[in-house]
Amino acid sequence: MRYNFKRYEKKFLINSIQERKLKEIFKKTFFKDSSIKSNKGYYCLSIYFDDTDMSLMNAKVEGLKDRFKIRLRAYLNQVNDDIKYWNLEIKNKKNSSVIKKKKKIENKDFERIMKSQNYNLLFKNIFETTFKFYKPTYVTFYFREAFESKIFDHCRITIDNNILCEKYFPNVLKKISQKRNYILDPRQKLLEVKYSSFLPNSISEILRSLDLDQITFSKYVDGAIAVQNNNF
Repeated sequence: MRYNFKRYEKKFLINSIQERKLKEIFKKTFFKDSSIKSNKGYYCLSIYFDDTDMSLMNAKVEGLKDRFKIRLRAYLNQVNDDIKYWNLEIKNKKNSSVIKKKKKIENKDFERIMKSQNYNLLFKNIFETTFKFYKPTYVTFYFREAFESKIFDHCRITIDNNILCEKYFPNVLKKISQKRNYILDPRQKLLEVKYSSFLPNSISEILRSLDLDQITFSKYVDGAIAVQNNNF
């Protein structure tokens, strides 16, 4: 399992006007993620896991400062692309910092494990999953644009569009893309600013100049609550 360095995240809701202004300001210092095959962005499909008491979701709802979440994530250039592999991610949050563990899983192994429902095979030798049984609960799906900078090489900016959520079941991707159960107003987008050690003052000033208010938002938790409340 690969470990990522500690990082921090700030989240904001933006509209189309703020998005245009932001991209115009940042265009000289930030560029599209070099790993993106298209010049636009990519789709993120995430399967979240929890125990029978929904302890991981409730830890967020209750505002616990030390918590973690478990997800499988796949990236697609087009909605109908075949998935080749998944990233199993354990995302630990302590106060305002985040440390992520990641393990690559081939899609053929993913399909075999999910069909057998022996999910413990996914979590072999992962400490956080030692004491409880975790199963898939909810799925999120959205389109992401990601930006990097050579000047601020410790910063990354993402903009997520049309965030959807659905209860997990096999082949959920087809249903979730058809039902369009948005957990945010489609006119709003989620801006995330991710950085290690510190956020440059110049970036902070730009965010303030656009009158952006920082929010607390979890695609998993807010998505699950939206599904429950609306009985999708």
